[in-house]
Amino acid sequence: MALRRLKEYACDLAALLRVAALKLQRLQQYGIELPSRREMTHADITPCDKAIALLHGCQPSMLDEYTPDAVSGVANSCLFQSTSVALYGSDEFHTQLC
Repeated sequence: MALRRLKEYACDLAALLRVAALKLQRLQQYGIELPSRREMTHADITPCDKAIALLHGCQPSMLDEYTPDAVSGVANSCLFQSTSVALYGSDEFHTQLC
């Protein structure tokens, strides 16, 4: 829920920074921590054939630098799962990001 709520402030940078600082303070108050970031390698990624086909058809230049990673789950959480994989090497932290 955290990232979804921050989206409401996307047009007001000052408000976004205030809300993000308050959310960080609350996480620290309750002792909630995300794992340390981890660098990903191609060996860590299972390419998503559907995303590759879509990008190949509409934006093939993105495939020069990026490889879409296949994640499990429903469409409503795949952005957060992908972000969790990119940041922490696992999709298990996606609920803490949404």
